[in-house]
Amino acid sequence: MANKYVGIDLGSHQVKLALVKGGLRTSRLVETVIVPLDEEQRGGDPLDAGISAAIATLRERGWSGLPASVAMPGGATSFRVVKLPFSDPKRVAQVIGFELDGQFPVPLEELEYDHVVSAIAGGGAAALVTAVRREQIDEIVARFRNGGVDVRMITTGPLAVAQVAGGGLMPSTSDDDRTPVALVLDIGHRETGLIALAEKGPVAARTLRRGGRDLTQALREAYGLDFAQAETAKHRDGFVLHATLEGLSDEQRRSGEVLAGALDRTLREIEHTRRWLDAELRCEVTELRLVGGGSLTSGLDAFLEERTALPCHGFTGHASARILGVSPESWATHATAIGAAMGAAKRPLVQLYDPIADQGGGGWVQERFGTVATLGIAITAFAAVDTIVELNALEQERDRHEAELVAATESVFGDPLHSAAEVEARLSSVEGADLTSMLPDRGALDVLAMISKAATPKTLPVTEPLALDPNLGGPGAPPKNDGSPVYGPAGQITASPAVIDLAPVAPDAGIVADDDLVIAQIDIRELVIDLQLSATRATAQDRLKLKLTSELPCISEVMPGKIRDQRERKMFTMKLDHLCFRADKEEE
Repeated sequence: MANKYVGIDLGSHQVKLALVKGGLRTSRLVETVIVPLDEEQRGGDPLDAGISAAIATLRERGWSGLPASVAMPGGATSFRVVKLPFSDPKRVAQVIGFELDGQFPVPLEELEYDHVVSAIAGGGAAALVTAVRREQIDEIVARFRNGGVDVRMITTGPLAVAQVAGGGLMPSTSDDDRTPVALVLDIGHRETGLIALAEKGPVAARTLRRGGRDLTQALREAYGLDFAQAETAKHRDGFVLHATLEGLSDEQRRSGEVLAGALDRTLREIEHTRRWLDAELRCEVTELRLVGGGSLTSGLDAFLEERTALPCHGFTGHASARILGVSPESWATHATAIGAAMGAAKRPLVQLYDPIADQGGGGWVQERFGTVATLGIAITAFAAVDTIVELNALEQERDRHEAELVAATESVFGDPLHSAAEVEARLSSVEGADLTSMLPDRGALDVLAMISKAATPKTLPVTEPLALDPNLGGPGAPPKNDGSPVYGPAGQITASPAVIDLAPVAPDAGIVADDDLVIAQIDIRELVIDLQLSATRATAQDRLKLKLTSELPCISEVMPGKIRDQRERKMFTMKLDHLCFRADKEEE
């Protein structure tokens, strides 16, 4: 017996629907629909416009009586990651609420959230939590119910794609136990989802506020077109310049360079994601997979392959999903809608609305077994900005999205915020929710261990043999270098302390043994860490600074202090601006 299910992808530019016939062993894609949203609809609340368009289409097609699954845009939901010392799904479900307390900009009781769990290298587990304001879920459900639509589940776009993705991964090239993952780029109009997929399911997910609209905007600014003309030119003639293209005219090359330049920031975010996966989850990205309408841009796969040195190809869906009748173009444009429909037909990775629980019958979420290994990352904007150029680019991008910011913040926080400063102030008031934090779940002891590791010396470098006076400190004994007097054989003070000439150390060598680095005091607070240190070399301060900033991405700036001489040692202080530590993590 087969049943039909409708998956609805509530995009900001288009609403996409997929009708899937689900069976016990295989499913089949029956039909897909794309409903463009006009400029007037996109100018208001995109979710509201998308729901209206979806209801109208369901009625026209005669699908309104079928079970439906709704995929919200990734940018409309929040993600957090929680690391735990155990991996049993039932135990995770019992403690997840306590671990999430204080991690969102609104109280937890105002949110609907769900999680998926995965074992991680070294033992324990990590849980990806997806959350959205409860009033927004209630409004979506009420709107569809009033339209006569039977909503069975609500999920988020990145995990709807993950529902039908994964498998057939290229192996890791590293010699250790790193997990190979494919990084799926779901390129939409306003945003791009990044989903890291291991063999058994997703291990990470994030959303970038960049998409096909940014390519259109680049063409618009380069050629003085209006938005509609630039959009048409992009779809008709647009391509991304890469090295394998030959025989291009100067004008064609310029056009390709415009789109390639518009992708620079996306490339940087891909690299940040690769580093984070490697450092935090011990995952190695071995390939890129493209999905979403923006993935159809000519030359994009070759461009990404050239810039990232990773194999890049189109999205084909996971073989275990057993969905028949899906063409490569359908996967590219409708993967989110198909994944949402499959979630309703089978069992979703994330369920933000449970109709059984809504009727007072309790939910199945805490009873399910972790048969699909999943994990994610709690980021809307992923990594700290490293340079002044990047800061300027980020500020320009924020200015361009000022009007959009007001609507988005009203949806997330309940109040409209009109500037980046207001958003930062609201986010900074939430412990552990800073957008640029790459390590949101560190406690003070974790931070102490990280700094201690960075300050751990390497092997003592080989130096020239010392010419020793046998009368200093006893026959044949080397002179001390700790500031104490030197005594002769009869007990008399024979000389001032002998000073050993220390060999020079390379600036990038880190701390070495004969630096004799001592951390006299460390004060770990949110946002700021104060260090008092001493060493035998003044250069130890600069080498420690380089070590901290290169190995600990959550440290945004290191401010060295003045160096003072005290009994043959160099005394100095250092102040670290950071986003590594949450106060409530330590209190828990």
